[in-house]
Amino acid sequence: MNIRPMLSALMLCATFLGACGDDTNNGTGPGGGSTASVASCNAQCDAQEKVVGCKPFVDLATCKQLCGQLVRSTAAACGDKFNAYYNCSAADGFVCAGSLVTNTTKACDDELDTLNTCSNGGSNGPACEGARDSGTCPQVPCPCAGGTKMVSGFDNTSGSCKCLDELTCKDLFCD
Repeated sequence: MNIRPMLSALMLCATFLGACGDDTNNGTGPGGGSTASVASCNAQCDAQEKVVGCKPFVDLATCKQLCGQLVRSTAAACGDKFNAYYNCSAADGFVCAGSLVTNTTKACDDELDTLNTCSNGGSNGPACEGARDSGTCPQVPCPCAGGTKMVSGFDNTSGSCKCLDELTCKDLFCD
């Protein structure tokens, strides 16, 4: 299972939630003219909502509200990349990975990498502390009560992005 796209999308949501302030951009993103589409992000929300057996991190209404904020926060130069990732992710579909909703495959990783690079000012370097040069977090052994799970992901609750380690992985991956 690949939780990276789902977690990256949530990271974007969490990052931009506090940065959106007002709604004066009317969906055009910083600098205006963004081609980012609320509909492409909403499609991902709808696809996540259809998963049976576990629940997304946020309910459908909140997810769609976050989409509007994401679009307003997306730079004009990244709009097409935003749509490419969210359309791909929605089309790929979602499944349960334990108690987490995740994309069915890794089919959209390239689109996600392209969006993250664009959103990171064109830097190809890692956006998260501890990430590889490609921007992905390495797998770590997560010691859960039911056994050790190899996981990859990140935490941005402190306001900065850090790859998970053997301790921080427990909150996301151990029941």
